Amino acid sequence: MYGKNWDQYYIRTYGSKKKALWDVPAEEAVGTDYTYFSSHLPSDLPILDLGCGTGTQSVFLSKHFPRVLGVDVSAEAVRIAQSKQHPDNIEFGVLDITDEAAVAQISAKMGDLNIYMRGVLHQILDEHLPAFQSAVKKLLGNRGRMYCVEVSDGIRDHFRVENGKFSELPERLRQVFISNLPPKGVSLEKLNHFFPKAYFQVISSGDAKLQTNLKYAGGEAIYIPAVFTLLENVR
Repeated sequence: MYGKNWDQYYIRTYGSKKKALWDVPAEEAVGTDYTYFSSHLPSDLPILDLGCGTGTQSVFLSKHFPRVLGVDVSAEAVRIAQSKQHPDNIEFGVLDITDEAAVAQISAKMGDLNIYMRGVLHQILDEHLPAFQSAVKKLLGNRGRMYCVEVSDGIRDHFRVENGKFSELPERLRQVFISNLPPKGVSLEKLNHFFPKAYFQVISSGDAKLQTNLKYAGGEAIYIPAVFTLLENVR
């Protein structure tokens, strides 16, 4: 289900020479996040870019970690990522994080991993949470840590207020809101729902923001309110 929906999105968007609104230069996305997690994620471990999209953020990560595995549930997104020139220490592949067998293969191949996840969490359905949590635990192992930044649950109220800065909602933003994959958002409190204390130790969490490639009429970049968490397995 996830893969089919996202394939349709990437084919429709990139096939018409557009970009997803979150497809921004790495320095404006993972580059900003890196200032928060660089001193916390073991730099000798490989890193999994979970929900890598077209691979832009994976390239940045390859400068700071020995190996990068960029994975996405969309085969079309992975095809776009693989078609670009990228460093030799990056590998791209299709992965549904709820696929237990596929996760086990990655863990066996790469050992303990760090995980970077940007804007994926809000898409996971409740019935798939146990599989998602099990996968994260297995991939992190004893030493890996995860940095997750996610759309805030206040996104719709935020844009109702911000709408006054432009005459109408930008077309690409409207497309996301009305698509079959709308941003539902996650609160700081709800992070415990995804990462229960019985399994994960939260090192830090708080408010953040996700930059888009859209701009207001005055030229300022449009940001999406977000939350972040940095965690590891309970030891």
